[in-house]
Amino acid sequence: MKSLYERIVLLEQSNREQEIQITSLRAQVGRLTEENENLKYNIPLQFCNGVCVWTVDKFQEKYSSMTQDHQRCFYSPSFTTSYVGYKFCARLKLSTLNPNYLALLTHLRQGQFDKALDWPFSGRISFTLVHPTQPEESIKETMMSRPELEAFKQPTKDICLRGFGYPEFVLVSDIFTKGFLENDTITIKIQATHK
Repeated sequence: MKSLYERIVLLEQSNREQEIQITSLRAQVGRLTEENENLKYNIPLQFCNGVCVWTVDKFQEKYSSMTQDHQRCFYSPSFTTSYVGYKFCARLKLSTLNPNYLALLTHLRQGQFDKALDWPFSGRISFTLVHPTQPEESIKETMMSRPELEAFKQPTKDICLRGFGYPEFVLVSDIFTKGFLENDTITIKIQATHK
């Protein structure tokens, strides 16, 4: 009987050790899955040659939240001008000049290779609000960087607080009435090219 009892205790201990290992392996698989998703998401944006196509989904919900809180804004995924290039993102918000417009601004972000880059950033940035069915109706604006502005100097924080762009990029009513909204989504193409 004692031998049977010892055998049961050993089996219970072994079972508990296996449960701990399984829990640990599940956590490890979860971390690896998350890292894999991050790589799948970030690597294409590092090899995108300065082009980011930003799909702003649930647009009506986002627009509603911006009308309720005028400080509310939304950021695009970060992207780089080249593998060792400048890192950018775009910011979409209601215009502070006229809330009937959406503002679209670009921000520099700290990048892995900032120490090897020439500062301030010098180049061209284009925004295109893509019309989903009539490409000729897309709205495109292009601007040149201005090296004297803080927005183009090397970021000292994760994201440069100073943005540069269009405080009145598009009338909100045009998004709703001119066909830019498809399946509650708008598409914005951002292109940054270094001189």
